[in-house]
Amino acid sequence: MWGVLGKIFGSTKIIDAGINSIDALVFTPEEKSKAKLALLKAYAPFKIAQRYLAIIFAGQFSMAFFAALILSLLGQPIDPVLKVVAAFSLGQIMLAIVAFYFLGGAITGSFGKKKE
Repeated sequence: MWGVLGKIFGSTKIIDAGINSIDALVFTPEEKSKAKLALLKAYAPFKIAQRYLAIIFAGQFSMAFFAALILSLLGQPIDPVLKVVAAFSLGQIMLAIVAFYFLGGAITGSFGKKKE
């Protein structure tokens, strides 16, 4: 059969290229899992950097929180601490870090899975 099609199209290489192109469009579950594993390996450095940023800003945010808590328990004004927090936008930064850190996985987990 390939011989007949090869004579019609001029070469069997064209037919093989067409079949390989169609095969490349359809992924088996094994190919999908290999691609996902490769993607996770590619994201590993980003995840490490993301954790460092979260730890650094969480530490700053926690120190500001506990400083304001201690000052308020001692009856002292907390305005200086609030000014520092506002100057560095620690609340917005922490909100963004927590949102990116946790919502990315939640969104992928919620909408990325197909029911089989």
